[in-house]
Amino acid sequence: MPASRAISASRKSIWQVAVLFGLLTVAWWCARLLRKQLDVRCQSRFEAVRFGAESLNKALFPLLDTIFVTIAQLALSPFICTAFLRLALVPLCGITVIYMMFYVARRVFSRGRTEHEAGALLYLFEKLVTVIVWIVML
Repeated sequence: MPASRAISASRKSIWQVAVLFGLLTVAWWCARLLRKQLDVRCQSRFEAVRFGAESLNKALFPLLDTIFVTIAQLALSPFICTAFLRLALVPLCGITVIYMMFYVARRVFSRGRTEHEAGALLYLFEKLVTVIVWIVML
C-alpha cells in the first residue's frame, strides 16, 4: 500500500510541474503579445514614456505568470496538493515586485533627466537588487 501512495504522490507532483510549465508558456506568449502592442504605442510617444516602458516590458512575464499560477493554485487546491505551485509563487512574486518597483522608479526618475543618466543608475541598481534578492532566496 505505501508504494501506491508514493506513486500517487509522484503523479500529483508531475501534474503540478506540467501545469507550471504550461502556465509559463502561456504567460510568455501573452507577455510577448502585450509587448508588441506596447512597443507600437510607445514608438510615437516621448522619450520618457519609452524609457519607463522598458521596465514594464520586463515585468510583464513574471506578472502574468504570477497571476496565472495563483489562479491555478486556487483552482487545483481542492483536488490535489499544490505545494509546488505555492513554492513557485515565491520567486515569481519577488521578481514581479522588483520589476514593478523599477518600472515606477524609471517613470519617476526619467522626468527632467536624460535617458542616459537615469538609465545607467537604474540599470546598475536594478541588477544589484536582483542579485541580492536571488542570493537571499537561495
